[in-house]
This record gives sequence, C-alpha cells and structure tokens, in this order.
Amino acid sequence: MENINLIDAFTVAIIFISAILAYFRGLSREILAIVSWVLSALLAFVIAPQVNPLINTIPIVKEVLTDSCQLSILISFVISFILALIFLSLLIPIFTNVVQQSSLNGLDKLLGLCFGTLRGLLIVIGIAIGYDLIILDSEKPSIMKNSKTIEIIYDIKEDAKNRMPNAKPEWITQRFDTLMTKCYE
Repeated sequence: MENINLIDAFTVAIIFISAILAYFRGLSREILAIVSWVLSALLAFVIAPQVNPLINTIPIVKEVLTDSCQLSILISFVISFILALIFLSLLIPIFTNVVQQSSLNGLDKLLGLCFGTLRGLLIVIGIAIGYDLIILDSEKPSIMKNSKTIEIIYDIKEDAKNRMPNAKPEWITQRFDTLMTKCYE
C-alpha cells in the first residue's frame, strides 16, 4: 500500500464507485440503462429530421441556425436523444422493480457488482488510451510512469489501441449522411 500514487488511488476510486453504484442498482437496471441509451440514439436518428422544423421555429435558435443545416439537424438529434432518454429512464424502474422484489434480487445485485467492476476497469482503460493519444511519451509526468495501474493495464491498453481504426468507420459516415439528407435536398 505504500507505493500507491495519485493515479492508482484515482483508479481504485473509479472502479469502487462504479461497482457500488451498479451493486445498488442491480444488473437488470444497468442493462436496461444501456438499452435505453441505444434505443434513444436510434429514436433520435429517426425523429431528428421531424423535430428540426420545430427547433427552427424558436426565435433565438432560428437566428443562430439559419446558416447551418447540419448544425440544426445535429441539435435536433441531441434534443431528441435527451428527451427519449428521459422518457425511457422513467420506464426502467417499472421493469426493474419486478426483479428487485423477487428472490432474484441478491443475484441481480451480485451480478451488478461484477458488471460495475468491469465497467470501472473499462473506464480506466479508456481514460488511459485517451491520455496516450493526447500526451506524448516524453511529456508524461513521473506519476504516470510510476503508476502500478498503468503497469497492470499496459498490455490491454496497447492491444485496444492497436485495434482502433485509423479512420472513421464507414458505417458512421453512412449514418451521418443519412441523417443529413434533408440538408442536401
């Protein structure tokens, strides 16, 4: 314990907080939360072009967005996403209460703890990858070089970095172009 530096303490805190939150929420609620994010994105993708005219009727917003159709569609997407996420988040407790009031509650919480621990570890790896992509090796402070966390996750982090595409995936470009078709009319 004597060699724990700030990075290691930060890592333990992230994993611990993620695990505890997931424990109290349970795996069923965590899974439904992820599903709600995906469904919100899909719903926003479908309804953003229909929401766009409504957004453009707001006086101040209309003045700002008049010059950029793409920005207008993106803002419509974000607003649609947020509203869909709020709506779906209100539905999650209805479904998860069934599990939490059954004999599966203990298993749900235990699996939630495992899920939260794994999620916390993935968050730490994601932060480490982002840090590596932004900061040059020569500029990294000694606290990073002396961190046990960085040493432990090094192989996983490097493997993940090597698997990352160098260019944006084609499916993202296709979805963006589909979303922006109204701008090209």
